[in-house]
Amino acid sequence: MGKNLIIIVFLLALALIRFSPLLNRPFVGLHDFNGVFYGNIARNYLRYGLADTKVGQVTGLDAEGSFRYHINHPATLPLLIAGSYTLFGISEFSTRLIPLVASLSAIVWMFLLGKELAGRSVGMLASILMMTTPMFAYFGVMPVFEPLVFAASLFSIWQYCLWLRTKRNRHVVFLFIGLIGGLLVDWIGVYLLPVLTIHAFWSHGFKTIAKPFLFLWMSMALTLLLLFGHVMMLTGHLFSSGLGQSFIFRTGFGVQGQYAFSMIDLLKREARMVVIYLNGVLLLLSFLGLFGNKRLLLLLLFGWGTIHVVIFRNAGFIHEYLLFPLLAFICLSAAMVVDVFFHRIRRLSFVFAVCLIVLVLSLSFLERRPFLQTLQTTEYFRPGYELGQLLHSLTSPNDRIVVASTQFWSFYGPSTAFYADRQFEVEISSFENADYVVQVKSHDELQDETTRYLKDHFPYIEKGAFVVYDLRA
Repeated sequence: MGKNLIIIVFLLALALIRFSPLLNRPFVGLHDFNGVFYGNIARNYLRYGLADTKVGQVTGLDAEGSFRYHINHPATLPLLIAGSYTLFGISEFSTRLIPLVASLSAIVWMFLLGKELAGRSVGMLASILMMTTPMFAYFGVMPVFEPLVFAASLFSIWQYCLWLRTKRNRHVVFLFIGLIGGLLVDWIGVYLLPVLTIHAFWSHGFKTIAKPFLFLWMSMALTLLLLFGHVMMLTGHLFSSGLGQSFIFRTGFGVQGQYAFSMIDLLKREARMVVIYLNGVLLLLSFLGLFGNKRLLLLLLFGWGTIHVVIFRNAGFIHEYLLFPLLAFICLSAAMVVDVFFHRIRRLSFVFAVCLIVLVLSLSFLERRPFLQTLQTTEYFRPGYELGQLLHSLTSPNDRIVVASTQFWSFYGPSTAFYADRQFEVEISSFENADYVVQVKSHDELQDETTRYLKDHFPYIEKGAFVVYDLRA
């Protein structure tokens, strides 16, 4: 255990170094909508309380003052973020802390899983290879569901492999904890149990797996009923609550207009995303691993990593990080292949064998390094962040603020709300109940006469792309 502990500490230190550029960065980068969206929900838990919200994900209030709920995903992620806010205050770091902890645990589970499958060196190499990918280095600390579900799933797969070897019931209990924990975080947690069931049935037969897997399937069904029951408690109905419409939209069936695309388009795009976010070196090595003695498990892990984007192709077309689970297949399989070559070359020359490891790690790290650096400096949501900071400094918590641009708000609204910590309305004509009106010059929807009236009758501050009118005067 001593040697394993030293390796784990070393791996965690490497991961912290890898994640460090993003831990305190404002939510302005690619897909950083997630950080402010779930951060706002987490803050609403603190503002309104768990009892009043019924543990529902409150995104705001409607015209009657009732809660608007986000019901497309379970509430676990924003609940955990709310706990982080309670302990550490509201900040980018405390928001990213939850996926950070999950990703650090994924490093540990990847090492232990690789060790169980093929030895300590495979586990260590798989963990390091995972850190070299932009997928893990960028999205691993993003407040989205995938890092949490991935960590829970790796833990589950590790416990499953231990159960296959020992047949001890305690591993079934831990497997249950991992599977249910992943499902409580997001619906994508449902995919792993069928994969493990197929592998267990194929490799050990029905009699061996019947009791433990019947227990796991029943637990999974009860958890799904619990999650659906929570949606019905919040909205009074299930599929007409918006969950059904979201399901249909994310599958891409019947979608028209800008979001419509063919399966060929999807496959082309996902192939590019795999190479870009997981890198070509690992991809080539991982497919060589399918010729080894762990091919069935690896093939099933490949299926587990891709099934979500195949079923929910519209979501996969938009969100690259839905390929996050593919890291399990890519890194484990590539590590096994490199380990095999290492031991074969070691018989001839230990120096050459070490050089092989160094070469693979260097190529994997350097191939996508410029792309990762670009990801870490993207500025997609900078305007929303800047407006939020401006309004936080100019206004008071009880002020009524109107943003006079529906286009701006549809994209940058959650960012502005997170950094301003204010309640907003979107209106372009009537401002009679407003304390402040925000004109967005880059997305200006005010009539010329309205702009002239505001400038003639009220004091205003103009900063960058924004004009803030103080209607209290």
